Amino acid sequence: MFQQRSGNETNIKLPFSFIGFSMVALILSQLLILLNGDLLVSGVFRLPAIWSAAHLFVLGWA
Repeated sequence: MFQQRSGNETNIKLPFSFIGFSMVALILSQLLILLNGDLLVSGVFRLPAIWSAAHLFVLGWA
């Protein structure tokens, strides 16, 4: 007979999904910053593209 899992085992899929999403978010934020670099250099920060890049960067970093 196979032994059933106990209730306090950690599922390894959850931490790896967080790590995978953070890597994707970090790479996507860098692509958005690269595509909108001219706006950052000119000092235009209050645009949705810049805000989304900043939020994705924080999600990827954290």
